Amino acid sequence: MKARFLLLGFFLSVGFAGEKVDNQFWHVEKISKPINDQLTFILHQDLRSENNAQDLYYVHSDAGFSFKAKSNLAVGLYFREVFTKKNSTWSSEHRPYGQVVGKAKISNLSVSGRARMEYRITSDKKKFRNRDMVTVKSGNSFSSWKLVPYLA
Repeated sequence: MKARFLLLGFFLSVGFAGEKVDNQFWHVEKISKPINDQLTFILHQDLRSENNAQDLYYVHSDAGFSFKAKSNLAVGLYFREVFTKKNSTWSSEHRPYGQVVGKAKISNLSVSGRARMEYRITSDKKKFRNRDMVTVKSGNSFSSWKLVPYLA
């Protein structure tokens, strides 16, 4: 029954999207390797394509370390390499960053807050940028796919 609603929602979203439908494909891979109880090495790869998933237009790769200061608090240092394509030309950006992530459980919800400070290095400028994010996830999954709703 739920699968029927998901299929109906998919077809309705495509049908109301307008004449030109540009389905994008975003693919993320993340690998983490604990070094000890508190320190973890993390690799992260993100690929994004457009034009009905035929043209790659964005790639970023992260590598870094996350230190678990407490059971609900982690501090990390990372480096991100970003490649973006605009008008058939690729540009690159280097982004070293640090972040602090706190987590809490409130009733049936998991809440996390992230504060990230990036240093963006492009061919023509260098600048700092702060990126904060709060995420709330439901403790309940639904459907046989174990989908978990969240808000970020």
